[in-house]
Amino acid sequence: MASIQFEERTDFPTPMPIHRRKQVLVNVVDGLAKVKPHGTYAYLPISPTGYEKGFRKLTYQKFANAVNGLAWWLTTQFGKSTSFEALTYVGPNDFLHNALILACAKTGYKLFLASFRNQRDALKALFEQIEVKAVLTSDPKSELTARYQEASPMPAFQVPSVEILLKESFPHYPYHKTFEESKNDPLVIFHTSGTTGSPKPVVYTNDWVAAYMQAMQTLPPEGMEMKDKYMCGTRFLVMMPPFHAANIFTVFWIPFANETTIIYPPKALPPTLKTFIEGIQSIQVDTAFIPPHFISQLAANEDLLNIVSNNVETLFTAGGKAVDAHGDIVAAKMAGQYLTTYGATEIGNTPDLLPKGIPSSKTWSYISPHPAAGWDFRLHKQTDTHTIYEAFIVRNQDPDVEQPVFKMFPEQQEYSTRDLYLPHPTHPNLWKWAGRTDDTIVLASGANVSPMVMETGVSEHPAVQGVVMIGSGHLRPALILEPRDSDIDGEDLVENVWPTVENLNQSYFEDHRILRSHILVTARERPMARSMKGSIQRSMTVDLYEVDLEDLYMKSG
Repeated sequence: MASIQFEERTDFPTPMPIHRRKQVLVNVVDGLAKVKPHGTYAYLPISPTGYEKGFRKLTYQKFANAVNGLAWWLTTQFGKSTSFEALTYVGPNDFLHNALILACAKTGYKLFLASFRNQRDALKALFEQIEVKAVLTSDPKSELTARYQEASPMPAFQVPSVEILLKESFPHYPYHKTFEESKNDPLVIFHTSGTTGSPKPVVYTNDWVAAYMQAMQTLPPEGMEMKDKYMCGTRFLVMMPPFHAANIFTVFWIPFANETTIIYPPKALPPTLKTFIEGIQSIQVDTAFIPPHFISQLAANEDLLNIVSNNVETLFTAGGKAVDAHGDIVAAKMAGQYLTTYGATEIGNTPDLLPKGIPSSKTWSYISPHPAAGWDFRLHKQTDTHTIYEAFIVRNQDPDVEQPVFKMFPEQQEYSTRDLYLPHPTHPNLWKWAGRTDDTIVLASGANVSPMVMETGVSEHPAVQGVVMIGSGHLRPALILEPRDSDIDGEDLVENVWPTVENLNQSYFEDHRILRSHILVTARERPMARSMKGSIQRSMTVDLYEVDLEDLYMKSG
């Protein structure tokens, strides 16, 4: 079994594991099970549907034992693989996703975790491209298992239950490869969210994960502190879908790099604001990671916001942009702090800094990538009101500190995030996310129109749940609005929102402005398409309303 070294870190509140050399995650877990067997990896609600029965403690030793049990089970079912055959898993939100990733690695397989929110055709395409051999499931008769098998006919195998894996003791399942021998081996596959197109598989190697874990231990420069400081060594409640990369980053790789204790929500409940509020009232939570749309819900409910402020020291969001006005309300109310981090499927979380001496309530929506992360903000577009930059990542030439994204794209010397940013008006090296390069609307006149100002402004209207500005190929842009109250009449919504649209129109040239006739309100039975992160899927939303938009442009020109 591998071992892992620890030493004191003055910039973090607790001792941190230091990887003096990159290690395979399988060996990191086995090493922690050996040197810190009773260390707490996670707390798991005993009841699948609530917190009323309390929590069970999952130690490093028990987690490693569960990995061994699953590895022996996989060997019995399939034998060992010599070609990294792909398996997929569908199950509730518990630690089995993480344990199966390592069990597959030990037995020569790779695990693909797909969003069950994908349409059948998207799942079919992903399964075929990855050549998935079988579906592992907690329940072979579940609706989700059936959906996977409908998308791609394949056998289903029921994995051992959590109760069996935590109760029984299993022999150690050896993993003999060194890091150099296994660094290019695939460990797990996720897929892109499909925000701007069809989901695409993303393969993580052992080298990618090792580089990511190393990056998460980067030390801050003088006068700064790491945002990750507020995750490390804490009790960390994560409210993200189990199949999503952002969830694995926070409940799997960060904890084993930095000894963070994860608190899981009840595995049979969806990650809703209600589940989150009940969680922080049921167990001590130092830090929480929630999707951005929770922020709008908290801003609209002072009682719930008070509960969060009184029970959580640090609140993190990532995976999308919170509405500025709503984030300001939450940040001002938090007794601790509310912080935004940047994460992307191919990149992971970037090492992010906080300037000392500036209240986080004033900078919650900004990121400040560590110099070692290699971020370069390049001028993208100048408007009358904004200077917009595109973020690139430039490869570190020292292979020992090479950023994770270049483990995925080894042929590239720089990587465009395709994300756009605005600089802080007074503080240097602080950047606010402002959209995507591929959101640009190209009108029939050839003019390029950025939807950033209109979408950001309209999204802050209390009657609006979602907004998409479209118009490529047309003479003038249009808006698709999704009401927060599905019972509101479409004309009433337009009437309500129109003053905001008129005001925002002043930021655009006259023929780029939204006319009242060019606003389409979504139907109750056809809400905007959203990714697993809750982000609006632009292209899929436009496809949903293709006929309606054609009719709008036919009538309005």
